[in-house]
Amino acid sequence: MGTTMQEAQSSQQAKQGLVTFFIILIIFLILGYWLKTTQGNSFVYFYAPGIASIITRLIRREGFKDVSFSFRGHNPKRTYLIALFFPVVVGFVAYGLTWVTELTEFDRSLSIAQQASPLPLPENPYLGFSYLLLLAWIIATLVFIVNNALAEEIGWRGYMLTRLIDSGIQYPILIHGIIWAVYHYPLILGGKYSASGTGIFALAMFTIVATTFSYLLAWLRLDNGTIWPAVILHAVWNGVMQVGFDLVTLGENSALWVGESGIVLAVVLILFVLLLKKRYFQFSKA
Repeated sequence: MGTTMQEAQSSQQAKQGLVTFFIILIIFLILGYWLKTTQGNSFVYFYAPGIASIITRLIRREGFKDVSFSFRGHNPKRTYLIALFFPVVVGFVAYGLTWVTELTEFDRSLSIAQQASPLPLPENPYLGFSYLLLLAWIIATLVFIVNNALAEEIGWRGYMLTRLIDSGIQYPILIHGIIWAVYHYPLILGGKYSASGTGIFALAMFTIVATTFSYLLAWLRLDNGTIWPAVILHAVWNGVMQVGFDLVTLGENSALWVGESGIVLAVVLILFVLLLKKRYFQFSKA
């Protein structure tokens, strides 16, 4: 009886926290989108989830202990290795398939990559791409942690995910993934999100990619117990895909096959996420 009452109370508190979180989040997203479209400043939009979660915690006096900013957590070797290398493996398989099958073209001149790189790239296309990928894996990852990954993960996986689970709602990981995908919709529809194509089909494919990827982010958060593996995975994905693979991939229909609305990337991502789930992650909540 006591346990049942405690669970009911915990569920109610989680639901109340979610309501507060979403109200504050929507306010900051509206402000952030206005700043993005009028001034080109995306800071508020990308920081909105983190800001909303912090304000919610302060208003409701929930504290910050459950976020866990410890760098170790549970299963650190497994979770951090996945966070650091998963995007690289998925990128090589997905983009490599489209290069080999000529659905897209590998830019051997590295012309776009040379312009974007903070350091000169070797003239050899394969050595140059390897160098670019290393820069993206290190430098761009650090930039993305500051730009959006940390703030987003504090909000999405540090607050919303755990409250959805505590609320007792069915399929909390799936719901949190769909919400995370929808969060990107205004930017995609407004042509403000460079990692995805535009249009309804691109939106649908992006939803599949984002929701699938959110499962892995959630599993790392739950398996490790801290937000850092999710933060690192999120940032490495953005860095490696957007600054690494995207910059050397050409083709009129490249956005149809790769990028965060690409068919091939979606299929490869789903397969690898299912593989990891079967091997490492067995959670009752989905």
